[in-house]
Amino acid sequence: MIDQPDSAENFILAYGGRTRCRRCAAKCKSTQERCRAPAMAGRRVCRLHGGKSTGPRSDEGRSRCAGAKTVHGRETREVRRKRAIALAELRQIEEIGFECGLLEGRRSPGPKPR
Repeated sequence: MIDQPDSAENFILAYGGRTRCRRCAAKCKSTQERCRAPAMAGRRVCRLHGGKSTGPRSDEGRSRCAGAKTVHGRETREVRRKRAIALAELRQIEEIGFECGLLEGRRSPGPKPR
């Protein structure tokens, strides 16, 4: 669905039909359906999906937030960088093994190192 500002699907009636307000733009991961709650005033999402969040306010808070960004809490940018370097080294060692005749058959899948 395209998020158009004046589409009828983007607004709901709240408070017994007395108030027309914007609908929360958050989607469910499993069903891909939109949240049915009204969005907070001046926001795109409801309070349950982050409408009350103000984000980091100070420069120190912004830098801490940027440094702590993770994916599912299991890996950081530093871990990804180290893994990419290790895999590039492994790929180069594998190529040397194929050129010398120590390795035969299929090469390992994946992108070539830069």
